[in-house]
Amino acid sequence: MAPTPDPADFTAVDPSEFFIDSSALPANFGGWTTADVNFVSPSRNLGCAILGPEHGSLWGCAIKEQNWSFEKDSPDDYCYDSQVPCGYGIEATGEDPTHPRQRSDPGFPAAMATSMDDQGSIRVLQYGEMVTFGTVTCFSEETHVTCKNSVSGHGFVISRDENELF
Repeated sequence: MAPTPDPADFTAVDPSEFFIDSSALPANFGGWTTADVNFVSPSRNLGCAILGPEHGSLWGCAIKEQNWSFEKDSPDDYCYDSQVPCGYGIEATGEDPTHPRQRSDPGFPAAMATSMDDQGSIRVLQYGEMVTFGTVTCFSEETHVTCKNSVSGHGFVISRDENELF
């Protein structure tokens, strides 16, 4: 299991700084007015969110470019026989285990921002910053983003060159 970063090494950012509303988004993102955390990585390769109960308590990151893939050869593999693209990120719902993200999974503005090359509608979680919303904390490091649910212990590490689910 990946070690959780030491919060003492990070600057905690108020989650409300990551809330967005439809007036801040391009029209093609659709209406989105809620108090949920959405952020992109400094490289803009990751679009991540921690959504509240009104959006299913979903949390995870979508990725634009990656040098890895999830296994899909065995019926035990999450992406096995998927009818839609699978593995372009990692996500979880509430305290459930993390899993590969499927293209048909619910979207969130930060994921749309990475796929549309949006350059400013979603706030960046800078390297050395962390944000906590509900029971999930995400840490931004130069090499990756780590997100973890403090209740279940489930989480993930994701970057262009690595993914780890725990």
